[in-house]
Amino acid sequence: MLMTGLERLVEIAGEVQRVALSATVRPLEAVAAYVGGRDTRDRPRPVGVVESTAEKSIELAVRFPEAARIAADNGQKIWEPLSDSFKDVIDANRSTLFFTNSRRMAEKITAKLNDDTVAPLAYAHHGSLAREIRSEVERRLKDGELKAIVATNSLEMGIDIGDLDQVVLIQSPPSIASALQRVGRAGHRVGDVSRGLLFPTHAHDFLDAAVVAHAMAERDIEPLRPMENALDALAQILVSTVASETRNADDLYRMVRRAAPYATLPREQFDLVVEMLAGRYAGVRVRDLQPRIVLDRVQNTLKARKGAVFALYAAGGTIPDRGYFQLRHADSGAAIGELDEEFVWEATVGETFTLGTQNWQIHRITHNDVLVKTARPTATAPPFWRAENIHRSFHFAQRIGEFLAFADERLATRRRAELKAHVRSRLGFDETAAEELVDFLERQRTVTERELPHCRHVLVEHVRSGPGGYSGPDREQQVVLHTSWGGRVNRPMALALAAAWRERFDSEAEIHADNHAIAVQIKDDVDPGVFLSLVTPANFEGLLRRSLEDSGFFGARFRECAGRALLLTRQRFRQRMPLWMARLQAKKLMTAVSKLEDFPVLLETWRTCLRDEFDLPATVQVLADLESGAIAWSLATVSVPSPFASVITFNQIGRYMYADDTPERQGRSALSDDLIRQAVYDRNLRPRIDPAVVAEFEAKMQRIADGYAPRDDEELAEWAKERVLIPAAEFAVLLEVADLDRPAAVGQLTDGARTWFAHAENLAHVEHTLLRGAEAPDGRAFEDSRDGGQLFAEFARFYGPLTLDEWVDRFPLPRNDLSEVLAALIDGDGFVQGPLLADDDAERFCDAENLEILIRFQRAANRPHFEPRPATALPGFLAAWHRVGAEASERGVLDTVDRLRGFAAPLSFWLGEAWRSRLEGFSPELLTAACANQGLTWRGVGRELVTFGFEDEIEALTPAVEEAPDLDALFADPSARYTFVQLMDAAERDAESFNALFWDAVWAGRIAADDPRPLRTGLERRFRLAPDAARPSADRRRVRARARQAAVGWPGNWFLAPRTDAPQDALSRLEAAKDRCRVLLDRYGIVCRELANREADAFRWAAVFPALRVMELSGEVAAGLFFEDLSGPQFALPVAVRQLERLDATRSTFLVAATDPIAPTGLGLDWDALPQRRQGNHLGFHAGALAFVAENRGKRLRFILDPDDPALDVLLREFAEVASADRRWAIETVNDLPAKESPYLTTLERNLRLVRDHRGVYVERRV
Repeated sequence: MLMTGLERLVEIAGEVQRVALSATVRPLEAVAAYVGGRDTRDRPRPVGVVESTAEKSIELAVRFPEAARIAADNGQKIWEPLSDSFKDVIDANRSTLFFTNSRRMAEKITAKLNDDTVAPLAYAHHGSLAREIRSEVERRLKDGELKAIVATNSLEMGIDIGDLDQVVLIQSPPSIASALQRVGRAGHRVGDVSRGLLFPTHAHDFLDAAVVAHAMAERDIEPLRPMENALDALAQILVSTVASETRNADDLYRMVRRAAPYATLPREQFDLVVEMLAGRYAGVRVRDLQPRIVLDRVQNTLKARKGAVFALYAAGGTIPDRGYFQLRHADSGAAIGELDEEFVWEATVGETFTLGTQNWQIHRITHNDVLVKTARPTATAPPFWRAENIHRSFHFAQRIGEFLAFADERLATRRRAELKAHVRSRLGFDETAAEELVDFLERQRTVTERELPHCRHVLVEHVRSGPGGYSGPDREQQVVLHTSWGGRVNRPMALALAAAWRERFDSEAEIHADNHAIAVQIKDDVDPGVFLSLVTPANFEGLLRRSLEDSGFFGARFRECAGRALLLTRQRFRQRMPLWMARLQAKKLMTAVSKLEDFPVLLETWRTCLRDEFDLPATVQVLADLESGAIAWSLATVSVPSPFASVITFNQIGRYMYADDTPERQGRSALSDDLIRQAVYDRNLRPRIDPAVVAEFEAKMQRIADGYAPRDDEELAEWAKERVLIPAAEFAVLLEVADLDRPAAVGQLTDGARTWFAHAENLAHVEHTLLRGAEAPDGRAFEDSRDGGQLFAEFARFYGPLTLDEWVDRFPLPRNDLSEVLAALIDGDGFVQGPLLADDDAERFCDAENLEILIRFQRAANRPHFEPRPATALPGFLAAWHRVGAEASERGVLDTVDRLRGFAAPLSFWLGEAWRSRLEGFSPELLTAACANQGLTWRGVGRELVTFGFEDEIEALTPAVEEAPDLDALFADPSARYTFVQLMDAAERDAESFNALFWDAVWAGRIAADDPRPLRTGLERRFRLAPDAARPSADRRRVRARARQAAVGWPGNWFLAPRTDAPQDALSRLEAAKDRCRVLLDRYGIVCRELANREADAFRWAAVFPALRVMELSGEVAAGLFFEDLSGPQFALPVAVRQLERLDATRSTFLVAATDPIAPTGLGLDWDALPQRRQGNHLGFHAGALAFVAENRGKRLRFILDPDDPALDVLLREFAEVASADRRWAIETVNDLPAKESPYLTTLERNLRLVRDHRGVYVERRV
């Protein structure tokens, strides 16, 4: 993606000089070609290679404390003595960087180092800690405030952390290049020596450490193999490129091929990715693909749909999404880090764990976040993060094999002392580490009585027991193939072996592979030698093909590729996609596309496996060497696993420990869904569909139902393209419902007796294929491979069950041809045949997926009727929906904004009432902190009206911003932020006129500040400068000085709000409307005309109703009548319906402003005492009913409860917080009586600072 980004810059700015620096890559020629790419004439750009002749001095020593060896010999853990050694290293240096191979290990070592210390010695640093925390840790080490960091590869390269005295490697790194990169972080100055220590932690690790030390000394790193033609990344590249402008497909292809990673990209694969992004394959619309781009075949252009940009940003680049939970502080909401989904599943509220030198206790778990507070120091474990094993390269593995051959020769000739001396003198091992390594190798030879496995010898170990020495009733046995070939060879070898075993013995063998060996668990007596003859160079690729696609490994790679290709994306803003949901979506998608030849994501998954994850040339080579005898093998039969086999045995046992007898479950039970799918194909289970349900379904699918019709010519033309072919009668109804004329892009075709309409892009091909009345279309713009059967399958998506005669009447294929098409679709489970309608035994044919939807529709229609609640229950429901009464915290502020974002309201609401009515103990500082730390921001949406939202969506929630040239010019850098004084200094205006211009731009949404303080200050001063600043003066400097003094009242840094263009195509507009519907549903749970019409224009009923209808069809929302006295249809989230069903508002007491979304004002309800929806009016509720009303800022009060009701005390105290915060005010009437005569005066005196005199009743300002 970087190299294609450079090519885009070249298109804009012309050729630029490229400089690439690295100390750990080879071969240099391949890297040079990668960096250069090709010019516009398709010639390789010349790239010069500069290689320094200076040798960087690197010293690596391998250490294992004697205390750790004694602990291991006594069966104790080695981490305490190892940690003591680590502390000695820290004490001896000014700064030390520790590297581990996992996040859990980093946390574990950090906790050990900080145990029993007054101040932390070290901090952890890894990708699951928040970026702000990582940056602070880096700063502290760089500034000398911290002596050590314990990191994963998050600090391997690219981050400046200052001078390091020494690097410590805890366990051998996964590659030689990684080891060189890590140790190279120390001694950065010219002439300095990079000093490193490596501490192995288990037996095999000593072997790896020996090879790493030797290879580092020789600078023999793994050869780099640049990625080629990655189709999933290409999808992101294309969407990002066309997101800003419409591009010609040919030009775009040439631009992509100029980048080295795509220099050999075939045009066919490029076109396949374009088709996939357009939601199609071979011209056929694929239901499971959401279109990301608009492909205009006539003009040969591409442009992005609006939803594509969100999908691109939500995809998170090329790093696979693991569905991590965000770890946040329960009080402030500040980000702390990330937690693995599986860890959270096993965690419980109240549990404590260690992360980043701090103990945390879980207080709450939501669908996105784990909320924690600090806990007292105790012996707690760090969380775990699931990760797949890193496959070692064949190059590294060969080095291990060569060392084992070297060691075996010396041990076989009784030269143990020579081997140990070599390890100490040449490889930097200390005495204890050298003894551990030699003892490990010697024990392996003793137990097996065979040569060590090495580069010319495979050891076949037959273990007469299962993993860990267990032998169950089935008498499990194991065969371990000690190959030392590395995971990139062992993994494909194991998959091929599984397929060969299945074909040879007609049974399944459980096979496990790692970097060292392949283990096979069997129950039958089989000659162990047969395993090395089952897979040969001749049958290897065929066996791998038959086994790989059914493996979990392939499924995981497909999920990752589909995510990168924007096929699996989040549905909501800032919403975590659970890993189980991503797996479920990926499985569904894989099932849908598995029969499509050359589908891009399938191709990419195969490429990822065969080229990136596996080393097939090396695998074929070792198989050939086995076949020729260049690699020999020997058999060892043992009763318990040998020392070399113990590593793979431990991994197997770990896998079994995390498996159980629970059936695989994807979130909620899928029983109902499975029954529906079974019912589609089983005549005995299949319910008959009510014709009325079918009629409703077809009206919605064909967009002739109320609210579903296309809204303009462009939308109608795109719809004709989607439909492929529309019979004339249906098209006439569509035009009538939409109140449109036929667009120029829609043509007609006829067979003489019947007429259809089709988009110009489809017209020639459809006419040629179905009516055979036209010549084959010429030109690339009309390339289309769909045959009559595929065209019919797309056509049928918009209909329910029909008889053969009805299908023949609608579709222009001869009866016999159509019968054959239907038979083929039924055989492929794409269609269903049978008596499908209620009270009708005629045989009908229906698209299987449509029938599934119809069964769901009917099932929903047959559910017990929801008894609508009275409209009086609405405020109580909304109060519960908004979590009124929650404890004030920064996280509470974010939760409130989730409900209120995009809501246009007066400043008094957003600066006080919104928070005080929902969050107990709210203070303005919480709102300021949320703006500073959590991406919260605000925009003006009218005179003294604002809305709040999050930075990544605020532009989509507010009206389009018009340019303000006079003010825009003051921002020298449009992307920078300026103070009010800076802007005023740049303006050629007097203070008063500039201030007016400034606030006009604020209310228009053109400019905003990075926090809400200027709104609060402006409200207090009525947005006027101090009088001195506005007084005329001939001395401009004096005017400016007075203005600066006055401008202190407008705090904050001000910026130009980004401008966003409205979506151009119909589908993008629909997706944008659906996003606004989701905002409304987050606000109300249940949306109807009256609620929507209280909102800003973009959220009003006419704008969102069509999108709500589409969301109902997909099952995202349910339609019905949920509240009486409000018009229907009403649309609700399923979770809102469930909450409404169990609503109990009898204990709820709360006060809200009349402008609050919770308030039932402005809905046209005929309630006594209900005030107008106006600023300065408030409503109090108790036990689900209206209890108190204050109008005109408290001048008129109305009580519905008795004077001695305790609920009034609660409501009046809350009202006093709002009404008397900054003013003294008079109460004129209470329940239409003069205030002095009211029986409620005693109640008022208990809760308000009440003053009575001869003129009336007053409430003093709250101090």
